[in-house]
Amino acid sequence: MTESNVEDSDFKMLFDLSPDMMCIAGTDGFLKRINASFGRTLGYSDEELLSKSVLDFVHPDDIGATKKRIEKLKTGLPTVSFENRYRHKNGDYLVISWSTYSTPDSGKLYSVGRNTTEERLAKNNLLQIQEVLDSETIVAITDKAGSITEVNDKFCEISGYSRAELIGQNHRMLNSGAHSKEFFHDMWKTISSGNAWSGMIENRKKSGQHYFVLSIVTPLFDIDGQISNYLAIRHDTTDYVRMEQKFVGTLGILNETSAIAKVGGWELDIATEELTWTDETFSILEVEKKLDQRPVLPEGLDLFTAESKPIIENAVGRAIEFGEPYSLELEALTAKGNVLWIFTNGKPNYKDGKIVSLSGTIQDINSRKLAENKFELERKKAETELRESEVKHRSLFTSMTQGVVYQNPDGSISSANSAAEKILGLSLDQMQGKTSADPRWKAVRENGDAFDGDTHPAMLALKTGESHLGVLMGVFVPEENEYRWIMIDAVPQFRDGEDKPYQAFTTFTDITQQRNAERVLAQAKIDAEKANQAKSDFLSSMSHELRTPLNSVIGFGQVLDLDIDEPLTENQKDSVDQILKGGAHLLVLINDVLDLAKVESGRMELSIEEVNLSEVSDQTLDLVEGMAKRKNVTISMQDIKTTPILLMTDFTRIKQVLLNLISNAIKYNHEGGKVSISCAPSGPDMLRISVRDTGQGIAAERQAELFQPFNRLGAERSEIEGTGIGLVVCKSLVELMGGIIGFESEKDEGSTFWFEVPFASVASVSGDVSESGLANKSGKASARSPELQPETQSFVLYIEDNPSNLKLMEKIVSKIGGLSMVSAHTAELGIELALSVQPQLIIIDINLPGMSGIDAIAEIKSRDTIKNTPVIALSAAATKSDIDKGLAAGFHKYLTKPIQVLEVTNTIKGYVN
Repeated sequence: MTESNVEDSDFKMLFDLSPDMMCIAGTDGFLKRINASFGRTLGYSDEELLSKSVLDFVHPDDIGATKKRIEKLKTGLPTVSFENRYRHKNGDYLVISWSTYSTPDSGKLYSVGRNTTEERLAKNNLLQIQEVLDSETIVAITDKAGSITEVNDKFCEISGYSRAELIGQNHRMLNSGAHSKEFFHDMWKTISSGNAWSGMIENRKKSGQHYFVLSIVTPLFDIDGQISNYLAIRHDTTDYVRMEQKFVGTLGILNETSAIAKVGGWELDIATEELTWTDETFSILEVEKKLDQRPVLPEGLDLFTAESKPIIENAVGRAIEFGEPYSLELEALTAKGNVLWIFTNGKPNYKDGKIVSLSGTIQDINSRKLAENKFELERKKAETELRESEVKHRSLFTSMTQGVVYQNPDGSISSANSAAEKILGLSLDQMQGKTSADPRWKAVRENGDAFDGDTHPAMLALKTGESHLGVLMGVFVPEENEYRWIMIDAVPQFRDGEDKPYQAFTTFTDITQQRNAERVLAQAKIDAEKANQAKSDFLSSMSHELRTPLNSVIGFGQVLDLDIDEPLTENQKDSVDQILKGGAHLLVLINDVLDLAKVESGRMELSIEEVNLSEVSDQTLDLVEGMAKRKNVTISMQDIKTTPILLMTDFTRIKQVLLNLISNAIKYNHEGGKVSISCAPSGPDMLRISVRDTGQGIAAERQAELFQPFNRLGAERSEIEGTGIGLVVCKSLVELMGGIIGFESEKDEGSTFWFEVPFASVASVSGDVSESGLANKSGKASARSPELQPETQSFVLYIEDNPSNLKLMEKIVSKIGGLSMVSAHTAELGIELALSVQPQLIIIDINLPGMSGIDAIAEIKSRDTIKNTPVIALSAAATKSDIDKGLAAGFHKYLTKPIQVLEVTNTIKGYVN
């Protein structure tokens, strides 16, 4: 035999004897030569294998990757190691790890493969075990000999032993001595036969203290179905057991005191079947005791439930016939129909060798039995919760909607759930073994800067041993060609006694849609704020521009009407009255339109405080006295006692609502009609205020049109003035104050308008109240301020840029004796003039050219010679925020245009005085 033949023979022997799979294939994938292990592993004959390409046996999902590796070998790459799945003849797929060598010149591929299916299954098994180990349940794993191989932190916490002290030991180190050898023998017999065992075990901690656990011990199997490990899952039930022990102790005490605690006696005369009971027996069975009548045996037997009656009948019968004593726990049915547990016993009594009677006791044990039943329910509940916990921990990892990734101490990814694959757009194969610092994974911060992998939350958690929570990151998803934004929490995990993490547990949530929605919402908020600001600016401007000319019209009209020195003729007075009437109507219209616009824009400001209803009603009735008198309408207020009614509302706005309703009740009333105002609680927290008139009422078919802007229900064709928006404003104001508004009306009978607002507190609201006090308001308002009688000439400085307003104020001041007016059209000139003439009062418009009125008062307060001079604002800027801003700046009073001449006159007199 030649040397070449010897070498070929040696190669063939090694080739065929190798336990690994060996084959020679062409670069086209067809097998040319295989060893015995190849066919044995896959279950095919040589003929079945050599007639096909290797790709015919590869799992469909692995064919693409296998082809790529063959192509690499064909291009000259000498050696490739890879893993794929091959189909066994029985249909199962095996995981094969390959090392393949190529010689391009020969066109052959030389491969050695190993079946790693069991290793892969073992790895997956360990991952499942890891889920359980990380739970709050007490968990331990042993080998098949019972030596501990792994425990979780909860096990160490409960037992007091460290992980290092437990690993390699047997559970005998926890033996408390409370259980017999047979107990543990039965346990091992069960689990070693492949079945699960469950039961209560009393263990001993390292400190010597005993504790109780409800345990389930389950065998784990390898791929051949042989037991490889045991998994023990436990719940700490020490509290339940202590409760049971306490119960047993209590039961002993009850037994010792049974003679005096709910224990009754009885005796049965067999000949007569009469029963003799003690008082306690009557009490327990809730039977009425009759002095002239004794219960008989059938009656006594009827005092048991349907389930217990046959048992007691049998026991009594055997005691009578055979002399057998008995002790039973049964359910009694008392004479009142109540079911309770009792303990009863009986024994025969003999006379002359014959049984003549039975005697015994009866004891109420209902509380004890209920406690026993409750404990049994608790025990079963604990066992059920333990089993549910086991199922939950097995499914939690795969079912989480959050992405979950585990990373080793070096940062390499060891596992990830399906949610992580979906969110990141990467498969587990693409992630495993790589770290967060891998440059191929594009990640950015919120500002667009690149996210350095070393600063990834998981890498920092492993490095520092601290959790990094709520970190925002953008990750690039190639399939979508865009960044997906995730919120990351990374938590390091430690083993007992170790200060360095053994892994990082990272969870993350896809918040891309949330971020997009937040951006849209933020932009919408900015746009809305701009729109509201524009509307507010428009309202402020319109308020000023409309009130300024109206100030001249109403102001000069009042000056003419009140001029005592040059009284008007009848015709002139009638004309002036029409001017004032039209001006007042226009002012109401302006105020209503501006209020409506403020409500619709969300700019209506309220000052909610305690408000006295009597004060509101007094001021309101003063304002409508003249209107009521001119139409000969009587106003009465009812149902308000002397004790004040306090409301939680806005003083100005509730007065506006009440004034509008009373004014309408007068306007739409008959000549000589009546208006009645009443109030009553509409619930524990609300007060209803009603305004009823005797007017023409509202037709039923038109009532649905009420509270619509500018809809006067046909009244616009009458001589009654109105805007059609007063009620709309009232409705909005009442709702803003936390109330409701409504009405009832009947054609030709009148209407009742009402609104409800919250109480602050109510001392008394009830009953009929006589129409005294606030009733029958009538007459005109009169000026109450005394006339100013200065001894020397005094000056009022008026700073105003509108000539008409200056002329009007000059007319008003000229009617006040001993007082003269000086004026300036800018704040700068006005301050210089004030320093020169030292006026007794300064009146300033707010909207001035150059320095504003707000800036002017600050300048006045800084000048020593005039800083104490009273300063009044008089402006067409009449919103609440305008007034609040002015008073906060330091104005003594803030008057609005159009002016009321009497109000301005009295204010000037008051301050000059």
